[in-house]
Amino acid sequence: MKTITLESTESTNKIAYKLALDGAEHGSSVMAKMQTAGRGRLGKSWISVRGKGLYYSLVLRPDIDLLDYSKITLLAGLVVANVLEEMSEIPIGLKWPNDLYVDGKKLGGILVESSPLNCDEADRFLIVGIGINVKHSNVDFPEEIRNASTSLKLLLNTEFDTSLIVAKIQERILLRIKEVERSGFNEVLS
Repeated sequence: MKTITLESTESTNKIAYKLALDGAEHGSSVMAKMQTAGRGRLGKSWISVRGKGLYYSLVLRPDIDLLDYSKITLLAGLVVANVLEEMSEIPIGLKWPNDLYVDGKKLGGILVESSPLNCDEADRFLIVGIGINVKHSNVDFPEEIRNASTSLKLLLNTEFDTSLIVAKIQERILLRIKEVERSGFNEVLS
């Protein structure tokens, strides 16, 4: 597994997607201190303040049915919420299908993208992009989303190590992928 850490990039998902097209193995990842064109669902932008958030993408090549690919968004969201709850002791809500909320404010999001569905089965992949507001202060958010956004620092007035968060998330996602490859998605869906 290869991990790439960048000072800045347009989008970690974009870099991870290119790596996957070039054959990057399952579990390879990209992390950046800043994104200049971070993306969310439905073409929305993701505000990526330098050094304040977690901007991370993971290449997955799960041995699951193509029809189950869409369930990976929920799996990733649950894993991220659980890891953050364990680290912060704050209840994290998951707004279907990909947003992480605390007390009605957005803490993070998940963006899953897949290889072209008509490619050879051996070449299929998913990119799980994760953005989490970690060290943001109120002034780091644009005024139009300031009242609807939060960060771990705002919630707990403490600094979190993004590398530690990423390590826990990656380990847990890869473990959960192995579980669904063996047993399916029933436990995740329940």
